[in-house]
Amino acid sequence: MIRRHLSFILISALASAASSGLLLAPGLRAGWLGACLALGIVFLNYKNGPELDAGRAPSLLWVLPAGLLAGLAAGLPLSFIGGLDGFDMFITPKGWPMLLAGLGYGVLLGGAYALRWRFSPGWKRSVAVVVLLVFGGWLAGTLRGMTFEAAEAAAGVSLITGVPFALFWASAVTDYDPAYTLERWAGTAEPGRRTGWATYLVVGVVTMVFLGMGLPSMHGLMESGKEAGTKGNLGSIRSALQIYYGDNEGISPESLGPLTIGSRYLPAIPQAKPGAHHPPSSAVKPALDDSGGWVYSDGSVFVNCTHTDARGSVWTSY
Repeated sequence: MIRRHLSFILISALASAASSGLLLAPGLRAGWLGACLALGIVFLNYKNGPELDAGRAPSLLWVLPAGLLAGLAAGLPLSFIGGLDGFDMFITPKGWPMLLAGLGYGVLLGGAYALRWRFSPGWKRSVAVVVLLVFGGWLAGTLRGMTFEAAEAAAGVSLITGVPFALFWASAVTDYDPAYTLERWAGTAEPGRRTGWATYLVVGVVTMVFLGMGLPSMHGLMESGKEAGTKGNLGSIRSALQIYYGDNEGISPESLGPLTIGSRYLPAIPQAKPGAHHPPSSAVKPALDDSGGWVYSDGSVFVNCTHTDARGSVWTSY
């Protein structure tokens, strides 16, 4: 039994991560998070085997740490391995959004044990979870691209994708976890109303604590996201200039305007967003005056800002 559901976890994690990652890079994160969460269920089974055999729900002291540790295990590799989920290392969301996703998973798992939820057959959920990972990853990326600059959404994409996928994974693994066998479900007692309220009170307090810790990090990550978007836009303009240069026998345009004619090289001049120093602007100046936007002169383009970024480098040095 143990070998069977461990094999299912590993195979499903690899399949869902690969399939969703083909459509959108954050899908790779969702698959990795799902694998960690599923292993958290296995951990709970081993730690609470006697209680489950006796028909008692597992202790909240084990349910929440299992979710938090799973979120931490999923968050740390993605925080330190740059580019694994499609973002540069310095704007990759850190571990706290994954911890929040893990906390949500812990709440769900505790509720599933306590309320004796019923699910469809395991093979249907196994197919559904892969489909949901693929579709959810594509939908999240599409909505993000329509609403925000990609780099600006980097701070929230972990939480946005992590929590729903955590719910899917928790439901998908249940039939493969011995803790969810019918014999154990039949003997699980309903929790008292007072116990239930106490549980959710504790969960609410812990959630608020983690949100309080995460909000300042979210602000910093969004600022880093704006800076990363500016650097990416700068790279796009320079790439368009190189192509124009090659197409016109080594002649650079007198301004950036010709790049957007007919959307041949760029659909429009992108905006520069150098943090909080200047408002977003796509204005192009012939000389540096620290007014935001871009500076273009004799085939060279750079950010029209003399302030420093989060790394301490002057914007004009890029």
